[in-house]
Amino acid sequence: MHSRYDLMRESVVEDVDGEHFPDPLTINYQSALDSLRKLPDSYTLNRYDLKKLWKKYYLETGKLEDDDILYSLNGVEHVGLFEPGDFLYKFNTDLVEQYEFKNLENDEN
Repeated sequence: MHSRYDLMRESVVEDVDGEHFPDPLTINYQSALDSLRKLPDSYTLNRYDLKKLWKKYYLETGKLEDDDILYSLNGVEHVGLFEPGDFLYKFNTDLVEQYEFKNLENDEN
């Protein structure tokens, strides 16, 4: 299943075990927003939808993946913050890209 983690690059910082974790700052959500000519359609959530949010997402978008990307594009920090009556814009999650960061540690100026 595709998720925001597929868009992340590994962090250059190691944890105490020497592992590199995906870096959420390497996701370019703005790439999807920059492609907009107008706001996309939206859908409203009711109390039932909030109990099975994945089902509402599927019925509205026809996708089983990228829901976490859609929530991020809508500025939602956590799905537990939704309330009945809230709405989500159906942004095109396929337009989200990775940031191309330059390695500043090895930059010779």
